Amino acid sequence: MSDTFLSTSSFTNEDYDTYIIDQTEDESYISNDIEQSLEYEDSETPNKRKSSGKMQSFVWKFFDFYYAPASDGTFTIKHVKYSHHVTKLSLNQQTAEEIMKNTQTTIIEYLQQPHGQKQQHYLAQYLLKLIFAYTLPLSIVNNTEFRKFCHVLDSRFQVPGVDALKMMTFNVHDWTVNLIKSKITETAKYVALTLDIWSSRAHDAYLGITCHWITPEFTLYEVVLDIIDFPEAHTATEIITKLELQFTKFNLTQENIVSITSNNRSNVKAAISQLQITNIFCAAHTLQLSLQPSINHLCSTLQNHVSSVVQREGKILRRNLLSAKEFSTCAELVNILDPFDDVTEMLSGSKYPTLGVVTPAIKELERRLSAYETENEIILEIKNTILENLNQRWGTPSDLGLYGSFFDPRFKKLLFVSNYVELLEPVPLSILSVSHPASTLTEPTNNKKSKMLSFFHSSAEENENESNEFDRYLDQPQLLATEENNPLDW
Repeated sequence: MSDTFLSTSSFTNEDYDTYIIDQTEDESYISNDIEQSLEYEDSETPNKRKSSGKMQSFVWKFFDFYYAPASDGTFTIKHVKYSHHVTKLSLNQQTAEEIMKNTQTTIIEYLQQPHGQKQQHYLAQYLLKLIFAYTLPLSIVNNTEFRKFCHVLDSRFQVPGVDALKMMTFNVHDWTVNLIKSKITETAKYVALTLDIWSSRAHDAYLGITCHWITPEFTLYEVVLDIIDFPEAHTATEIITKLELQFTKFNLTQENIVSITSNNRSNVKAAISQLQITNIFCAAHTLQLSLQPSINHLCSTLQNHVSSVVQREGKILRRNLLSAKEFSTCAELVNILDPFDDVTEMLSGSKYPTLGVVTPAIKELERRLSAYETENEIILEIKNTILENLNQRWGTPSDLGLYGSFFDPRFKKLLFVSNYVELLEPVPLSILSVSHPASTLTEPTNNKKSKMLSFFHSSAEENENESNEFDRYLDQPQLLATEENNPLDW
């Protein structure tokens, strides 16, 4: 079964709660239609009241008489029938005393009975929601300690089995697919997709497809369309076949898909190229590829060093025994690689657009590496290798990336590139060359220091007076580069 789930950053919680309530109402064991069609026993026509003479209804064998105007006993009949399962027919087999003895329930006995179907279904749906939210295995319901925990919380709740949860999952899946379809149809004019192919620990291959769009109210949506089993050969043709099935399933066309973000694998690039859709390479993946040669060189250097020690000493030294120079090298290596971790985290954001962050972040990494001074030959070689790879992969910023940065209020001055007027020539932005006084940066509203702000802070200070602005948009102060300054809020 394919797995279609909503991202927590979109509409999962509220809509899923609505789904649970709707399903619970549908599963109710007494529907409104049944209730309205009840045939009340021993009652005359609705408009005719009983006489004040002899009380003929069987229910008076269980209750004392209390005179109340406009009361004809039909409610009591209904109560004993559905709450106590007592009807006039049942009195033919048992006396009233026997029925009372067999059916009377104490409070303790009542509290020990399982929930009714409606409440049981309601609680089971929220258990399934918990499993979805934390990607727990369905088999957790078979765990003895988990069942004890549920019993302590609510002894009347019967924990459903794995098969029951699977059936409920199918229902939630179908509901989710329909919800995503309606959301896309109602709120998305254009969408962007992200796809990735990976293997599980069991070496089963899967294709994951995520859809992103911005509503007319500038709300960013991100949902997983599908996670598809992919046992076939991962050729461009097979990838296209899988994608086109999803396009049809969610009413997407090549005209309203503006881009597909993917890794740099040749088969994926070929598939997207044949679909004639703009392909954006995953910045975080490309960044790791830039680091890979340096890491491989470091591993090779360390391996040669260990081999020489073994040959010289004739035995392996203790695993944690490092020289002072090696400790110093590790400390410097952390200083160099730590900013890459910050950038990877920034580029993985799901609550704000990340396209405009890519080029400023890469240029800031280049600036930091170029300014880093060291006398350690290993670190110097790693530094130069990383810079060479960054320049090779990111030397000339893409037009799409620059447009994203320009329309992001945090980077609109394009301080990270000097020849942006020429690079943006396809768009009539000649007014960019007009200089204006430097604007004051907007302060963040919270006291917690932002990782993004810390990363870009030094470069912002160095270039504060070099800005060029564009019409009313550029007359506004540039926002600080923080996670909370979402360009969609501008």
